[in-house]
Amino acid sequence: MPHFTPSRIAVVVLTFSLLTFLWTFGLPNPGISPALPKDQHDTSSQNPAKGKDGHKDNLKVPTSPPTPTPTPASTPSSTPSPSAKPDEMEKVKDVGELKNGQTTAPGESLKEQKETASGTAAKVQPTSIPASSAASVVESSLEPTPSPSATGGPEFCKHVHRAPDVMIVIKTSKAEIKEKIPSHLKTLLSCVPNFAIFSDHAGEIDGIPIYDVLESVSESAKQQHGEFKDYERIKTEDNVKAGSVNKDLDKWKILPMVYTAYQMRPEARFYMFIEADTSLSWANLLQWIDRLDYRIAYYSGAPNTLGKIRFAQRGSGILLSQGALRLYAKGYDELYKSKWEGRVGNECCGDAILATAMQDSRVEFYSSFPLIQGESPWTLDWTNRHWCAPMLTWHHVNKQDLETIWEQHHSWTAKNGWDKPYLFRDAFTELIEPHLTDLKHDWDNISADSKIEKNINAEKDPNSEWSKHSEELKKSIESPENCKKICEISEDCVQWKHSTNGNGECYVGKVIRYGRKAESKEGDAKWTSGWMIERIKAQKTKWECKEPKWKFGQ
Repeated sequence: MPHFTPSRIAVVVLTFSLLTFLWTFGLPNPGISPALPKDQHDTSSQNPAKGKDGHKDNLKVPTSPPTPTPTPASTPSSTPSPSAKPDEMEKVKDVGELKNGQTTAPGESLKEQKETASGTAAKVQPTSIPASSAASVVESSLEPTPSPSATGGPEFCKHVHRAPDVMIVIKTSKAEIKEKIPSHLKTLLSCVPNFAIFSDHAGEIDGIPIYDVLESVSESAKQQHGEFKDYERIKTEDNVKAGSVNKDLDKWKILPMVYTAYQMRPEARFYMFIEADTSLSWANLLQWIDRLDYRIAYYSGAPNTLGKIRFAQRGSGILLSQGALRLYAKGYDELYKSKWEGRVGNECCGDAILATAMQDSRVEFYSSFPLIQGESPWTLDWTNRHWCAPMLTWHHVNKQDLETIWEQHHSWTAKNGWDKPYLFRDAFTELIEPHLTDLKHDWDNISADSKIEKNINAEKDPNSEWSKHSEELKKSIESPENCKKICEISEDCVQWKHSTNGNGECYVGKVIRYGRKAESKEGDAKWTSGWMIERIKAQKTKWECKEPKWKFGQ
């Protein structure tokens, strides 16, 4: 019998046709989804995060005005185009950078881009939170530009790679706005194309609108909580003294502020929320977000804990991605009036309240310590843990601090360009080390590892701690010179301080801190501090920085 009969040939043809049909129309299409990132953020590459979902990013951004201009409102229907699908956003739960070798992430081309400077943002009058009918922003397509390191000039800082992708949001109050916000306008905000200032009142400062973020709080909540009496009072006062407003009023700002910032500029990729006493490195922030995928739900900052809630400290700065705010905005629309607003009145702190709202929105918190910092340069413990990390923020800084730190950043970018990170090591070298001396009067350098003091009844009790001290330790409380000697004979001591409080006190420290001036009136205790300069220099040589440590989420 022949191998190929007409019937066998017909069966083969039909089978092949059926398989072809099923292959073309019948098999399920898994769809497009972004590549999962690494669960760590530590890579030597300075390249932006890369995805393999094949999306082309046609986002448009407002052109930079010649002067710093706040971000006006967009209509609520103004959404980024294209955007990651909701099901894609839920697939991406881990945090980190995408693997090397993948295709370019949405919005990334192999050439660097920047916004054109031909347009001007629409004029926004001082007002309360913008409504959907507010003026929209003039937009322009992105165009190729030279490398961001080509210049460090002050005008160029508004056009640096990734600058249009970020919205900076400052939370303030009527009691502090005149004192603290002008310094931000002269420094950070002079470089930021898109920003907004939210407060407990509507107004204007130096031509910049201030948005009343408490206006959206329900009338029932305002009637139930006594702090809103101050909210109504300050509307009629031109000069509000610091400390005269109920502190509980501040916690009501954060939830509507975050929501409104997203509504004002939904096409932004990242949102950085800071306060009036926060210092932010613009160059380091842009380099940081260039390593991240904006579609991933990032809620990150300096960690703090309240009960079982782990949250980002508001004053240190809070980074939120577009991916996180899409989820948050959905949760806000569904839960703010029914659940979240009632919770605010019962909680202590706005940043902890935001964390619970993020949990309800299925957005996890990731620590960005030490990049985002809860200390100031003067109170930080300068250790190897910080040394090679890029410095993004400082907290608890005053007007003079803001301007001093900004000048250092400006000098850094002018010399090194915008693609070399400014490390904690560099901040120490420029801000701290030049001021360390063997002896500094009227100064508290926060030495606190060991304290030597003599209690009133110490000599009467033969079993007291004082009686066990050597003669050198006992003499250390008598003078700054004697206190310094204790530090000298302790191999791991790098600084000391002496106080005339009581019978005298001597403190020694194993960690480098700078501290602040300790002015005293007549009759008050006097403070004297000093550092072991050679030991500090030797310690620095051990903290070699082979590459910047961008890793976070620890």
